[in-house]
Amino acid sequence: KDQKITSLEHIHPQNLNIDEIELDELVSWVNRKSQIVDSKLLHWKNEKDKQKVKDAIDKITDLLKGYPTNDISQDKAIKEDFDKNKQPYHEQVEIIDNMFDEMANMKPEIMHSIKNMALVDKDTNSALSNHLLDEKRQILKQREKGDKDKKGIYVPIATKDVFDKAYSSEIDDMQFWTKVDREDYFSEIETAYNYFVNSSLK
Repeated sequence: KDQKITSLEHIHPQNLNIDEIELDELVSWVNRKSQIVDSKLLHWKNEKDKQKVKDAIDKITDLLKGYPTNDISQDKAIKEDFDKNKQPYHEQVEIIDNMFDEMANMKPEIMHSIKNMALVDKDTNSALSNHLLDEKRQILKQREKGDKDKKGIYVPIATKDVFDKAYSSEIDDMQFWTKVDREDYFSEIETAYNYFVNSSLK
């Protein structure tokens, strides 16, 4: 209550809304996705899926013409082009997001359900952004720990457990919030809920 832990965080990242972001945000998002694709830690179902994502990233990079550059006039031109016509970007972002959703077996109806939600403070919600599960886990731990200039934040126990997959009966990898993870997490919520409801009825 004191630290205002009132913000709902998507465990598996919600899809990027191209209409609501600035060009700099898109560049950061593309760079993160590119690093993930090239990471040896990510286990692709097949090379075809990996290539599909890489092609979409390459198309966005082509649209950006190497942004950001040292040529301010070119940067302005690209920003103006981005603001005027976001559809080509949207198409490629959708391909990338859909592929990562598929790897987590994440359906649209589950994305915003309690099975994919954890509780954090508002600033932490912003910091976690559109990162995958393993990146969010590291950011959360760092924010809890703090540093020499800033005190660490409070992270609810269940939120820590979620990102550590402490409720999961089977763990294939630590990057995606899978169907098994979601069902086991929901089962824990249900158990806790029933305990308090039944206790209050006695």
